[in-house]
Amino acid sequence: MDTTHLYWNHCPPTDSFVSPRSPHNTGPAYNQTSPCYLSSQTHPEVHAIETVPQKFFHSPQTQLPIPQPLRARVPHPERFLGASCQWVFCNSSSRIPMLARISVTDWQGRVLIDTFVRPTSPVTDYRSSETGLRPHHLHSAQKIGDVRKSVKELLQGKVIVGYKLWETFLFLGLSHPAIDTRDVASFVPFRKSLGYKSSQTVPLKILVNKFMGRDIGYGYEHPLEIARACLDLFRSQTLWEDMIQQGQWPCTTLDDVPEIARACFT
Repeated sequence: MDTTHLYWNHCPPTDSFVSPRSPHNTGPAYNQTSPCYLSSQTHPEVHAIETVPQKFFHSPQTQLPIPQPLRARVPHPERFLGASCQWVFCNSSSRIPMLARISVTDWQGRVLIDTFVRPTSPVTDYRSSETGLRPHHLHSAQKIGDVRKSVKELLQGKVIVGYKLWETFLFLGLSHPAIDTRDVASFVPFRKSLGYKSSQTVPLKILVNKFMGRDIGYGYEHPLEIARACLDLFRSQTLWEDMIQQGQWPCTTLDDVPEIARACFT
């Protein structure tokens, strides 16, 4: 199926795209308290929690708080990338989403790609109250084909961490091995530890607040902030990789994915 009409475009670099109340401007400062770590040794029912101190440093490029790398709990952390995207709508009647921004970071939260994407159809809703996007952000942005090629090369052979990753893959028109994804939206132990049903998706803001002790999403949504928050959550526990090494899959990946996006996972 041709999903070109579903692709989203990406927005300008963070340092030139500052929301009025974002964490890197005038909004309330992050609550930099200790994150919580789920341990497979002390957490048979995902209720026992260990706390580990966390430090923050700032990226000179993006001025967003990036958690200092914690003790690596995966064999090859350089294989892990964080990814997130933004979208706008075209077609006023059917409101078809198009990619507007794509952000990818490395294991330490450093920016690998952060770019706007030029719409392939006239935009009818920039979702400005949520995204902060205006026409000038996307007017001279990169073409979707160029962005897709760059992202595809970057993600090849990597483990991708994010929230509702199917959105990123679908709107980029890419597929990725399901075994090489770590979607915090589908991680069952997170759900159970917060009293949610195994079939219920926990909002990212709640996950970050409960497990990392801070808030995200001040002002406008920010793909870089989301990608880094997902990496923080993934790094915050040992259970995930332990279960995979034991031949178990701790996520409801395909159960959470709409039919149209299932082909994104190989």
